Amino acid sequence: MHFANPGFLWALSLLIVPVIIHLFKFRKYRKVYFPNIKFLKRINEEQRANRRLKDILILLSRMIVTAALVIAFARPFIGNEGQLNKGNAISVYIDNSFSMENETEKGVLIDLARKKAEELALSFQPSDRFQLITNNMEARHQRWVDQQAFLQFLYEVDLSPSVIEMSKIYTRQKDLIQKDESFRSWVVFISDFQKSSADLTNISSTEDEKIRLLPLRSSERQNLFIDSVWFETPVRQIGLSETLHFRVVNQSDKVLDEVPVRLEINGQLKTMANIMLKPFRSLDTLIHFTNNVEPGYQDAILKISDSPIIFDDNYYFTYQLKDRIRVSEVYEQGVSDNYAVLFNDSLFNFARLSVKQIDLKKLAYSDMIVLNGLNKIPSGLASFLTNWIKEGGNLLVSPGVEIDENEYNRFFTSFNASIALPVDTHKTRVSEIEIRDGLYNGVFESMPKGRALPNISKHYLINIGDLEWRILLHLPAGDFLLAVKNSGGGKIFLTTVPIDNSWGNWSRHALFVTTVLRIAEQSIHTPIIEHTIGDHRKLALYIPDYQNDGATQFELKADDGSLAFIPSQHWKNGKLNLQINDEIKKAGFYSLTSQEEQQASIAFNYSRKESIMEFLSPDDLDAWVGEHEDASVLDVQNKIIRTNMVRDEKPLWKFFMLTALIFLIFEILIIKVMK
Repeated sequence: MHFANPGFLWALSLLIVPVIIHLFKFRKYRKVYFPNIKFLKRINEEQRANRRLKDILILLSRMIVTAALVIAFARPFIGNEGQLNKGNAISVYIDNSFSMENETEKGVLIDLARKKAEELALSFQPSDRFQLITNNMEARHQRWVDQQAFLQFLYEVDLSPSVIEMSKIYTRQKDLIQKDESFRSWVVFISDFQKSSADLTNISSTEDEKIRLLPLRSSERQNLFIDSVWFETPVRQIGLSETLHFRVVNQSDKVLDEVPVRLEINGQLKTMANIMLKPFRSLDTLIHFTNNVEPGYQDAILKISDSPIIFDDNYYFTYQLKDRIRVSEVYEQGVSDNYAVLFNDSLFNFARLSVKQIDLKKLAYSDMIVLNGLNKIPSGLASFLTNWIKEGGNLLVSPGVEIDENEYNRFFTSFNASIALPVDTHKTRVSEIEIRDGLYNGVFESMPKGRALPNISKHYLINIGDLEWRILLHLPAGDFLLAVKNSGGGKIFLTTVPIDNSWGNWSRHALFVTTVLRIAEQSIHTPIIEHTIGDHRKLALYIPDYQNDGATQFELKADDGSLAFIPSQHWKNGKLNLQINDEIKKAGFYSLTSQEEQQASIAFNYSRKESIMEFLSPDDLDAWVGEHEDASVLDVQNKIIRTNMVRDEKPLWKFFMLTALIFLIFEILIIKVMK
């Protein structure tokens, strides 16, 4: 038997009190005069033995009652003999993710978690050592502290956007537990055990650690949240109507009718809609609005209203409205200037570069690049274009009249295409237009036929066996005039006819003008710019108007003025790559500035992992515990945590309290019965 509070055992010295009372009966005697005491002496001799026995029994009873009470307050217990003389090292993980914002009958889960952690700490000794871990992974928590410091840390725990798998938390706890034989190791998880992060199957405990799972469960598990947003088309233009798609998820068993959805852009309400959602279903729907008339970055928020989980009710995103399309032409000396004439408009920012004097940095900022009449594609240019297309650029290839087959095929290999000489000199005409493709969507009221289509005197034979290629302008016998393929975020358009009158009337036809302008129009890639807090992948941004000197650092500032810092950054393929780690904790809009001038606007959203209200069941936890010898589940949400609930110990204080009560009754009976 051992004692949790051995300091109380000093009170056993009080056993001297009943002995003193027994030895010195503090009674006041009075004299009674009798004429003859012969009979009194006889009575005294007969009762002396009984009185002595009664006094001894009362003395023993009182001593046993006093000793039992003292031992009970010393909290005796029976435990593992090999561990009884060791101290305790207790590492406690408190799940402070957003799902802990759920409510119970006793309040919010995060508040209940703090309370249970406090009760847990008080069930151990002040001399034990403690360590607190949360999803924030704060540096100050990566050390052992005493009980008082641990309790102080608890008061400062609050909800966090960070989401970390429990297996990673356990790895950190295991690394911090010192292999000191004078301490027993305890690992405690206080959480709602949401499936998105509670990967217990990846945790393998050892005999040195005792794991305790303390599940907290909310009274209602429901949530409504916006999962994602996307535009119907990749092109954003000033003053035009837009269609914004979004996905809303209903994580409840109720039908939600007439749920209001609000779209705000630059702080102003743009439009509203009402939606209906079935229980435990997601809905992909859309909303229409008209773009602003001012160019630049647009800060947009899509909003719904929900409780008690509110962190995912707003979805922040930004996009850019461009007033001009950046088109660059790389040309061979002596070719036609048809493209220069076509793009001679205020809608375009057009640049013409000779293949012999290429500025790749300038090309990188283009929305669209045209290769006009090149007979050879230099290897440096080919490599650049391959990466540039994947990054979102649109390339139009109009071959030269005397191309180098090997040079072209070296470039086409990256796109699973090849060109073969000699040229097909058979005169033909475009036979079909793929009007179902987005390039020609809404262009024709009726399909042009016959002489209304371009005629071709000769053309190159380009093999596009890859199924990802789409023919837009068909020629007879399976050939084509124009084909397109998506590559990464961009597209490559191939024409089999140069801009030369001897090859047909393609460059003079109205369809040529329409086609090239539509390609340029769809080259305005203004994707949604948003990043998930806690996602450590790099964020790549085009900064077209910025002259990179290699020395200037960009700064990221919260629009509400709450944060400003310089992120890790470098340039690659004409893009600024930002590495955002754990600096940003709050969702919203952040401005990327250089020398106090805004270069971009970035939206940051909370991770939606915590939005899915799916949790490990009690059976799941019991099944995991059953596979680990030193693990157990503490079902103490509605109970006060006691020492015996946590440790492998059997408390004995109740038996001593019962013993004290029994002997107290025994003393009363002796006094009443033994006259």
